[in-house]
Amino acid sequence: KQWYQRRVRVLATVQGNVQGLGSIQLDSGSVNYDNFSEFKEAVNEELNEEIELLKESVAAANRSTDIMWLILSACLVFWMQAGFALVEVGTVSMKNTKNILVKNLLDACIGCMSFYVIGFAFAFGGNNGS
Repeated sequence: KQWYQRRVRVLATVQGNVQGLGSIQLDSGSVNYDNFSEFKEAVNEELNEEIELLKESVAAANRSTDIMWLILSACLVFWMQAGFALVEVGTVSMKNTKNILVKNLLDACIGCMSFYVIGFAFAFGGNNGS
């Protein structure tokens, strides 16, 4: 929203000063221009700076969303492991309870290590230009 308001403000200033080509008030300061090409170039530079800042903030938001989704998914997987353990313990006799719980613990540990070694590269591997 700020970017849009700023663009409208700059464009309104451009339209208001096209006739006189006197001075324009940008965030970088007040500047005087004698011809339209210098004026247009200054406005384009100002807008390009804003676009670059917007791109950086979108990239940071995307990275944060990826990390949040990874953490949420990991929590869901561990809650499912706990649920599987309870279901399995409920279906076996009392003497096999410890074996089932150890099996489920090892299953979760091996899953974590496998994701760290193999899965992370698939999920967050480097960008190869595509």
